[in-house]
Amino acid sequence: MQFDIFIIDYNTNQPVKIARSSSLRALLRVGKIQKIAQPLDAVLLQHCGVHKQHDWPLGAIDAFSLSLEPNNEASGAQFWRAVPVSLSLLRDSFALEQIVALTAAEISDLTVLFCQFFAQDGLRFSENAHGGWLVRNQINWVLETHHLQQVLGRNVAQFQSTGQDAKQLRALQNQLQMLLYEHPINQAREAAGLPICNSLWLYGGGKLPVQMSSTVDYFVGEHNLVKSLATISGKPIFSMQQLTNQFDFKQKNQHTKTVVVLEGDAEIDQLDGILKKIKLNKIKQLNIHLSINGETYFLRYQPNDAWKFWRRTKPFEAYFI
Repeated sequence: MQFDIFIIDYNTNQPVKIARSSSLRALLRVGKIQKIAQPLDAVLLQHCGVHKQHDWPLGAIDAFSLSLEPNNEASGAQFWRAVPVSLSLLRDSFALEQIVALTAAEISDLTVLFCQFFAQDGLRFSENAHGGWLVRNQINWVLETHHLQQVLGRNVAQFQSTGQDAKQLRALQNQLQMLLYEHPINQAREAAGLPICNSLWLYGGGKLPVQMSSTVDYFVGEHNLVKSLATISGKPIFSMQQLTNQFDFKQKNQHTKTVVVLEGDAEIDQLDGILKKIKLNKIKQLNIHLSINGETYFLRYQPNDAWKFWRRTKPFEAYFI
């Protein structure tokens, strides 16, 4: 039996939440941990049999989960993730300082503005479940973007999109910045001492995968991404409650592969209970994937590792420095 746990939708409180997990601390002492270059949700897609197009099709899978485009593969439309961000001025460029958590009313008002302004360009903006937007583009732009996780806190000049249609995306981002510049929503936020949204970061463009060559037997979680992956691959999905209370860990499942996706503080708090329920001595391998300070880490644990009492990794807090 193999378990792969992905802890996604990280926020400023997640490091504290994860650090409270005594089971994870114990695993760090004897398991093998390494840094991975790819963003966490791209690792999840690859792990579940989704192939990279020009970009990882994160926007299209989000749109599928929201039923925005049920026949996306037939229409040929692309979807992009568009996240509200705040850029800060550097000497000759800008840094992506932070993700801006807009209110539902602010997102709704900006959705109307964006849809009206870009209608003639064939672009449609829809609200995403986790804040921000999904941008539907009927024309397939050939380009590759950088994931938000890779850019956060860094100079955006180093992370411009590449490919034959990269100019179109950069032009779109420039137009969005002009629309947001001194917009009444930002004026009100600045007066209230809140971070302003002066740009959108677009990434994860592509079409819905027609098929997946997934080796996963079971999916677990409430996140839209894992629900979509289970539906597309035709595999069963369990809720977190079913995992902790009802999932069958008997001998007949010894050759199965299960993907568990945790999102938000409430589910991260359940990490200790999940690890105890899995019963580490009865699994072939446990993999935990998580993001810390914008970096993706992979922790692998096998039953024999429990005997390697001499192995010590650096303290858990050291990963947050």
